[in-house]
Amino acid sequence: MSVMKDVFSEYTETYQTRKESEMSLMEYLELCGSDPMAFASAAERMVAAIGDPEVVDTSRDARLGRIFMNRTIKIYPAFHDFFGMEDTVERLVGYFRYAAQGLEERKQVLYLLGPVGGGKSSLAERLKTLMEQHPIYVLKAGDQISPVFESPLGLFDPQRMGQKLQDRFGIPLRKLNGLISPWAVKRLDEFDGDLTKFTVAKVRFGGWWSGTCASSRPAKPGRADRAMQIIDRRRNSQGKSLANRQRFLRRAKRQVTEAVRQASAERRIRDVADGEQIVIPTDGLNEPRFRHDARRLRLDRHAAYVQSLVFRKAVRLQ
Repeated sequence: MSVMKDVFSEYTETYQTRKESEMSLMEYLELCGSDPMAFASAAERMVAAIGDPEVVDTSRDARLGRIFMNRTIKIYPAFHDFFGMEDTVERLVGYFRYAAQGLEERKQVLYLLGPVGGGKSSLAERLKTLMEQHPIYVLKAGDQISPVFESPLGLFDPQRMGQKLQDRFGIPLRKLNGLISPWAVKRLDEFDGDLTKFTVAKVRFGGWWSGTCASSRPAKPGRADRAMQIIDRRRNSQGKSLANRQRFLRRAKRQVTEAVRQASAERRIRDVADGEQIVIPTDGLNEPRFRHDARRLRLDRHAAYVQSLVFRKAVRLQ
């Protein structure tokens, strides 16, 4: 029974530590003076989560020496179970380390490329887990958190306030960009420039709120691909899906162009002044829609059997 109590208490403690908390803007600045992770970038949080490596001299081990050709390798505790991928892990760590230093890598996208079964998906899942270890501090106004999860330091002008913040709280000037979102600009106008009305939310991702990153499982059993599939369902002024409508117009335009080309090839010059009818197949011109199925949620191409499967629609050339 005592074991279960320990499990329950540990769960409650973990939940409380991952629960969102709120502090004033002044308290956040004081925290920045004692904890550099309070204003750390995503790359800096990743480097801190990875930790320091263990340096292994393989020349002292006959078995490892044959595998690694007596080289000195680095083994990171966060990737200890990725056997034979030491060079790949070192390149990953180098990418985050250089990005944390503000070099060109901070503007680049990490892209994993390799054969099936090479460990790309496992590395992505591990990076996701590491990214969720440290909390982020987000600007908040009232009950609303910044929709872009912006840093509270964006409120301060680096030219006028940067040196004071560095002297008082130890915040580096490079952490002050002076850029805030339109949401923050609107809140600032509502508060009449009073920064004390802003608060800071300490947010942890992962677990009960996995908002950092996501991946989808293979669509079919046996497939090794993993991807994030996004469906744009934004509506236009007529209440239609804008992305689907554009795809519909492109398909219809291709069908009409091909039909006109074929009709023109069969006509003679003296028939130019006469009208002509062309037909295009309706198959593929209907917009897909989601509908519920008892077994699963599937994408049903509702290509309606209006009269027959080979129903054709006449389009008159103007």
